[in-house]
Amino acid sequence: MKKLLAIILCAVMLVSVLPFAVSAKVVDGTFGPNDEYYYKWDYTKGWGGITENTLSIGFNPDYEGEADGILPEYGSALELPWISCVTSAVYDYIMVLEVEDGIKSIPDYAFALLKNADEMNIPDSVEHIGKEAFRDSQVSDLDIPSSVKTVGKYAFMYSAITELTIPEGMTVIGDSAFECMPELTTVHMNDAVTSIGEFAFSNNPKLVNFELPASLEHIGANAFRRCILIDHFDIPATVNYIGENAFKYCKALKAIAIPEGIDVVNEGLFYGCESIETIELPSTIETIEKEAFYQCYALKALDIPAAVTKLASRAFGRCSSLKTIAIPEGITTLTNYMFYECTGLESIDLPSTLTSLGKGIFYRCSSLKSIDLPAGLTSVGSDCFYECKALTSVNVPSSVSNIGKYAFCRCESLTSLEIPSKATLIGKYAYGYFFAKGEGFSISEGSTLIGLAGSTAENYANGLGLNFNAK
Repeated sequence: MKKLLAIILCAVMLVSVLPFAVSAKVVDGTFGPNDEYYYKWDYTKGWGGITENTLSIGFNPDYEGEADGILPEYGSALELPWISCVTSAVYDYIMVLEVEDGIKSIPDYAFALLKNADEMNIPDSVEHIGKEAFRDSQVSDLDIPSSVKTVGKYAFMYSAITELTIPEGMTVIGDSAFECMPELTTVHMNDAVTSIGEFAFSNNPKLVNFELPASLEHIGANAFRRCILIDHFDIPATVNYIGENAFKYCKALKAIAIPEGIDVVNEGLFYGCESIETIELPSTIETIEKEAFYQCYALKALDIPAAVTKLASRAFGRCSSLKTIAIPEGITTLTNYMFYECTGLESIDLPSTLTSLGKGIFYRCSSLKSIDLPAGLTSVGSDCFYECKALTSVNVPSSVSNIGKYAFCRCESLTSLEIPSKATLIGKYAYGYFFAKGEGFSISEGSTLIGLAGSTAENYANGLGLNFNAK
């Protein structure tokens, strides 16, 4: 009996290694509420494994009704009817993707996760491409037919497409439509696009050739975020809105002009545009939002329009090449860390309307030597001039009543500071301290406070052992 089993086993093993070629056509059948459509796959398995494999979607030839060409949608790729029917061997070798003529909508996830697919055919009947429809495909050359009007989020995410032409029928590019396409280098826009959605072309690290169409009116938030090779954008005069972070981390961008009519520089608009040297703002700008120019390392100067009434926190933070700037009249408050680590800032003109300096406004502005604070100023925030090592002269106007903690801390060259009698609140370590690594804060020898006898300034000096000169 054992000998017989051994013979059978050997026979089976021998058959399993013999060359063979089997042509198989597997049809999943139909799906959908009325069974109008099907997925099907055709493959040939020969010596060495699967040699040909095509996945297609189309009309059910046995359906007796009239199909509208719009396929059912599924919640994820794992819910597609063909996923559970295809073995991993077949799945891994699907190389050709086909859509039957007459289909109007390619559903979400239709061909997602087919990482070896390198050929794709989309007929002129298709009007919509769903979310993640071709995610991970290895197709490098794709003609999107002119009939396509809308593209869902991440439709070509992680695909190998290198060049893309936006079809004539598409006037609005949806959110994240062409996001995360790691091989994309060139986009040809049509002359009809009026709107580019949020994240539409973001995170495309090789995208370098891109021209905005003259028809454009709207650029959504994060639209070109992390397009690190694009070195210019010519924004047409028709554009009336640019969303937050639209050009964030466009590291090669060198110059840009915002068109007239736009009234806000949105949050993080040029955040991390480390090569940008020139930014032209229109006269219509009224608001500059948080971190609008943060880490624009190469920016040396900027003309802030007279219409600006609001500057949000960290707007110019880490603009290390910025040497001089003028704040327009009408501004009453500079908010937190406005010029944080602007290490090249040498001079600034403050408006007469300014009443408050927020926290850390000139934090580590190590090239700032002197500053004239306006007569109406009432408050100097904590950390305001922290570690301004070159600062030798600053006038604190008589209107100031509050000086926050660390306000003039580690200002090594500021050997004397006059404090007005109205300043009844002087925060901890506000002046006269330096910081030694491993030793913490220590009294800066030779630092002198100047003020009225019996004032808060004298009490502060006496409490720390600082020199005090009474007026």
